[in-house]
Amino acid sequence: MAINLLSRKVLWIPGLGALAVIVVGAVALLFIKIPERTPAEQARTLVEVARPSEQDLSQAIALDPTFTTAWVKRAELRLAAGRMDEALEDANAAIKLVPELQSALQLRAKISAARGGATTR
Repeated sequence: MAINLLSRKVLWIPGLGALAVIVVGAVALLFIKIPERTPAEQARTLVEVARPSEQDLSQAIALDPTFTTAWVKRAELRLAAGRMDEALEDANAAIKLVPELQSALQLRAKISAARGGATTR
């Protein structure tokens, strides 16, 4: 018995029904054009990982320098590693993009406290 799938006739082999459908479906996917993702979408994908690495966050920032979440998360990682100056630069970059961004403002205050109240600007 033959069935029409995506304008192509496929031979239906009894006993291999599910396998045939899976194989034909996989072959059909080869012909579907998947739209290119924008750099901003790629950046968000990198940051959505459960625990993005500093390298992931740096790559996200390179793809989309306006992505404040990546700046803040990288600042948090750098603060945890004791790299106060770099953490402060990242927090300030996020604040420059969105001056009222609470997560960045709180992080900058935390960095300031960790540095002994040194100037944060």
